[in-house]
Amino acid sequence: MVNIFSIAKRIIVNPFVIGVVLYIVIFIIPFGFLTTFDFEEWKYAPFVQSIVGTFMGGGTIAIITAGLLVFQKRLDSEHKRKEDVFKKRIEVYHKVIQQLAPTFIDGQFDEKDIHQAELLKYEVALVASNEVQEEYNEFLDQVGVGEIMDLEELKNRFMDIVEDMSKTLEMGDVERSIALENEQVDLERSEIITKSQEELETQDIIQWIQNEVLKNLSNSDEMVKKYSPSGGLTVYFNKKKFLGAGGDEFMIRRDEKRNYIRPKSSGNLKFTDIREYSPKKAKSYTIPWGYSFYEAKIDFEKLTEQEKKIIAQLIKDSHRMVQPKSKPLSLKRAEHRKLAKIFVKGDSVKNPNAAWDISELKID
Repeated sequence: MVNIFSIAKRIIVNPFVIGVVLYIVIFIIPFGFLTTFDFEEWKYAPFVQSIVGTFMGGGTIAIITAGLLVFQKRLDSEHKRKEDVFKKRIEVYHKVIQQLAPTFIDGQFDEKDIHQAELLKYEVALVASNEVQEEYNEFLDQVGVGEIMDLEELKNRFMDIVEDMSKTLEMGDVERSIALENEQVDLERSEIITKSQEELETQDIIQWIQNEVLKNLSNSDEMVKKYSPSGGLTVYFNKKKFLGAGGDEFMIRRDEKRNYIRPKSSGNLKFTDIREYSPKKAKSYTIPWGYSFYEAKIDFEKLTEQEKKIIAQLIKDSHRMVQPKSKPLSLKRAEHRKLAKIFVKGDSVKNPNAAWDISELKID
């Protein structure tokens, strides 16, 4: 019964229904009245006909005017709603940048900062476009589980959010070099001196990296090392990560001289893309996490001397990729198709056999 009344109420207040009723009252009834009765011999016939004609003409104007007013009111209401949403969207976007940029851009964030970002997620969901929401949620997921460990990668992911925000406001693309050029990052403050460092430094592979590899690289005294239980040893130079070593796994930067393609596995050296390039599978595979690195898996105890030289040379080449004149792999989301020629793993790669033979590596 309640549904019937509510349907009837919606019908009654519908402007179209009101217009039809007025049309019947103003046109159909007078027309029927005039055709039913014969006023030819009635002395007041001209007066009545003029009154009816005026009534019909005035009614026509009234219906047209009312229709225009209703239409205009709807347009104004929609415009105001969009204007309010636009203003609220700017307010929320500004809040996100104002609160998150100081902590996430320089990598100095903790659980409290992540929690604050989680709370902002609900405000973002209220007014943001689907693209911004997906980008923001993906960023939070990766930060929350500690997947984004590279400062440059962190900046790029945050700038992806800013760029999507700018596009939804029809402000165009964001020039990332301008947005980031004034960011002064002091990575030495984030160096963690904990028990995990002491434990890591006792490992044979970490000792070998520090004593046999890093010390032989140029500007080794300017490198910044970070230790964590989950990430192992991470080494930065020029404010950019060039090496991640944890357990028997390495993260090594893709080399511009090799067109950023990883080497082929050989012997005790297993090389792979950290994640696959499959943009049709899921959005997170469009710009895969760690795309500017590839992974080397080894059993350090089984490595031959020649294989150790190969790993050392790959680390050296990775170090070269963070020098001022080098061009480390860095893409905007719109440029993700370039990865099809770089990645070996994934549904959308162009050449699954693109990996180069490690025997081609020139050891200095």
